[in-house]
Amino acid sequence: MTDNINVSGLGLQVTILSIPTFPQGFTINQWPDDSDPLTVGDVQVTDTAMGVNGDMIVWNKANVIPVELSVVPNTEADKNLSILLKANRAVKNKVSVSDSVTMVITYRDGTTNTLAGGVITQGQPANSVTGDSRLKTKTYSFNFANII
Repeated sequence: MTDNINVSGLGLQVTILSIPTFPQGFTINQWPDDSDPLTVGDVQVTDTAMGVNGDMIVWNKANVIPVELSVVPNTEADKNLSILLKANRAVKNKVSVSDSVTMVITYRDGTTNTLAGGVITQGQPANSVTGDSRLKTKTYSFNFANII
């Protein structure tokens, strides 16, 4: 008999700390039904090329770790992420606060991934509406330097 492997994402929780905007942090645990709540992107760690005589040349490549969070509009998570986005947005006659973001992802089995040295890179600054009169799920993007 084989053991069942549970790959459920049920119980996902993400905590975001950002200095200086949210030094105490905030936790996200309400997720949308129409979009992937958490996407950790692929990271290229090695690059290659072929030399003139057909030898493969290999080198390591430093790259950021991209993460996207999708949240239900007008929830506490959306409001906090919107504050973070606006605080870091550069606008004429406004200084961007340049938050340093740490994200702790906690899965249903209690395992965690901590992403550090991050920045918020993208998000919707206002609500959009879908064709069926529903507020559109909002997605916020981050890049991190390290995963612990």
